[in-house]
Amino acid sequence: MGSSDQIRQKILNFVKTKARNEVIRNLPKWLSEDKVFGDVTSHLLGLDSADRSGKIIFFSKTKEKFLLAGADFLQEIFNQSAKLFRQNLRLHFNQYKKDGDVVKYKEKIFEVVSNKIGFLLSLERLCLNLIIRLSAIATETRRLVDIVSGFGVHILATRKTTPGLRFLEKYAVCVGGGLPYRLDLSSGVMIKDNHIGAVGGMKNLLSFFQKLENEKLKKILRKGITIEVQSKEDLSYALKIAKNFKDKGIDFSNNLLHHSCFIIMLDNFDYETSKSLLKQIRDFSSSEGIKIFVELSGGIRPHNVKLFAKIRPDAISTSYITFSPSFFPDISADIFLD
Repeated sequence: MGSSDQIRQKILNFVKTKARNEVIRNLPKWLSEDKVFGDVTSHLLGLDSADRSGKIIFFSKTKEKFLLAGADFLQEIFNQSAKLFRQNLRLHFNQYKKDGDVVKYKEKIFEVVSNKIGFLLSLERLCLNLIIRLSAIATETRRLVDIVSGFGVHILATRKTTPGLRFLEKYAVCVGGGLPYRLDLSSGVMIKDNHIGAVGGMKNLLSFFQKLENEKLKKILRKGITIEVQSKEDLSYALKIAKNFKDKGIDFSNNLLHHSCFIIMLDNFDYETSKSLLKQIRDFSSSEGIKIFVELSGGIRPHNVKLFAKIRPDAISTSYITFSPSFFPDISADIFLD
């Protein structure tokens, strides 16, 4: 495994731990939301407390293959729920597919055997909702990653995630081969259009950084900085800010996987303008000896991502992979008496 692969695996493991903690923290709310321990159907049929053994098998019903995400948390969900169930409950697990595996039509994913079949019935939908959504995000991310694979371009997630599911959805992006980018507002400085407007424009932003003390600036920017650019004039000021950082002795690595970066985000430009501005940044970076990481964002989807990747930005960020993936796999669960 190369250095880049090792860093990616480290990021994946870190975000997976965050996601698992999110499951444990949110599970009581999820169980309460669906009234899992108030299942009137199972109660009516005498299944919620009876010692009736059975098993539930999660499997693919979709004829299109997909990338699995979220299955690695199912055992945690059942075990944590069992602690709240507070009955003489026995569970046995068989995991046929793990996160990152490709799942084909009718393939088994996960199996749980229990002496309380009603317990399995009550958790079915919660588990399905989770792995369907996360698998959709992972599959959509992999689709983009595969398209840009020959151009050395990273696919980045954004903070446009479902409230309460942030780390799970960021984890699904990592499973798909993308990068989580900022996990939260403390993960790095990102100066967007509203921030720029709030300080009175790019000229004032440049003046702010010119006046800021070096030590304070270095401390704030240790995790990197992103400046959003929406016009050619914005870019000229962003480059002046980069030059100011160099003059103050602040250096940024140009590798998002390893260290902090100075990132210019070219937002919502068409292909020709993006190409022109990217060349301007690369020329400036070369002549000034300043490492600048270039991100493209805004309206980039599978139909045009290859076109933008061809001009070789360092990364493309997109919110649709977490907000509105185009394909949701049909995953189902069958219950059997044991």
